[in-house]
Amino acid sequence: MNDTTRRTFIKGAALTGAALASAVVTSAAASSEKKQSPRVYSAADEGQYAGKSGSHAPVISIAGSKVTITTNHVMTPEHYISLHALSGAARYFGAYEFGIKDLGEGKVAVSTYDIGDYKGPLKAISVCNLHDIWMAEASA
Repeated sequence: MNDTTRRTFIKGAALTGAALASAVVTSAAASSEKKQSPRVYSAADEGQYAGKSGSHAPVISIAGSKVTITTNHVMTPEHYISLHALSGAARYFGAYEFGIKDLGEGKVAVSTYDIGDYKGPLKAISVCNLHDIWMAEASA
């Protein structure tokens, strides 16, 4: 799947958190040179990346209808967060692909989404170019 096709798929699909993570895992595995497919990690399940959740697991902040995802992670050309995405129960709120403009000393990965009057569970993912996919959950 090329970048344009993947971007269109992610932006246009109405995915739940699990399906979204599965789609990103599939895409990442297809383009990765790793022998093992990435899996989804969290603060509660750091797997092979023990001790990395503080800088890789997304943090969800909710203020009214605005949801902000922050990943307190370096943003250098060698090591960076490449994507954030947010979904709810049978709802997809969007994704943000980080680019060159988001890299630099002192920068962290931050994206914002409007969830309108949605009330319910939220799932956020953060994708690191070196340490796979991380998920967090919250309720709106």
